[in-house]
Amino acid sequence: MRYKIQEAARMLGISPQTLRFYEQYGISVHERVGDGQYRHYSDTSIDLLMSLRKCRNCGFTVAQTAEIIRQEDAAQLALTLQGRAEEMERQAEMQTRIAQSMRAAAELMKRSESLIGRYEVRKRPAGCALIIKRPGTERLDAHAMARVAEWAEWMPLVRWMTRYPLECLPGEAGTEKGFVTDEKTAAFLGAECQEGAERLPECACLYTVIRWHSARGGPIAGVREGLAYMGENGIRLAGAPVVSTFWNVNVKDDPISYGECWFPIQNE
Repeated sequence: MRYKIQEAARMLGISPQTLRFYEQYGISVHERVGDGQYRHYSDTSIDLLMSLRKCRNCGFTVAQTAEIIRQEDAAQLALTLQGRAEEMERQAEMQTRIAQSMRAAAELMKRSESLIGRYEVRKRPAGCALIIKRPGTERLDAHAMARVAEWAEWMPLVRWMTRYPLECLPGEAGTEKGFVTDEKTAAFLGAECQEGAERLPECACLYTVIRWHSARGGPIAGVREGLAYMGENGIRLAGAPVVSTFWNVNVKDDPISYGECWFPIQNE
């Protein structure tokens, strides 16, 4: 049988314009018939185009698809397909991890009102951090900006973090800014191998959720409240408090952030 371009496109689930676009890569086999030299596609052409659609559904670009369809070396083709399969598996795992992170953020948001101002001792899991801005840093250089962009690509699997070195407490001056994630996620992303990455050991912490207005001093008020609670209850701080932001909203041009606050404490 022979099919007009509209019929061939309909069977493939694409537009005639897309089918014409494929011709630029030499992967659309058709014949010109009649006085008008209209495109017609044979059953053989449709079979080839189905292979094209298969490649496109596997995520190959049009240019890559053209190379695959012309590939005569079965071993090389197998390597190409295997490589794409591994890439898709990683992408699938990435999407699964992102979904899990979103569920965790949703659960925190749902419980945030009851968690704010409530303190409990928890084990902070081991993690990995990248500190971008340290005390005395006025502006980031191009190299630091590139590292920010690199880690930002991993959100929400990593979080924006504010850390308060002990020598700077209880003020805002001297805070450190960067990213943080848990140890398993860091291993999946390869974050622990990145330049400047810092391992955070597991430790006992006083934990709470805080909420702050970004235009009104940031999370420091919540950190001070936590420090006051520790003083009142005889709990000794053993390391730099860390606030990791898990969500932001912007209501009437008033940015509000929600974060988890960890105060390392001395083991009794």
